[in-house]
Amino acid sequence: MRIEVITLALTASGFTAVASVAQRRAAAPASADMQFNWRFVGYLLRRPVWFIGIACMICGFAFQVQACGQEA
Repeated sequence: MRIEVITLALTASGFTAVASVAQRRAAAPASADMQFNWRFVGYLLRRPVWFIGIACMICGFAFQVQACGQEA
């Protein structure tokens, strides 16, 4: 394995981990009656940390695609 592939894969893993933590932190303070309905979606859309999680998820995916492309 080349060091570039390893670096890209580790970067992808890091972004994916940050995305998971950010999205869980955004959803954690929501009350139990908002689970899986439109009010809950509206609640998340007003939480900037949720958007950070989405951005990190996209970056993680992009780095993973890049790592897979380097290996081929």
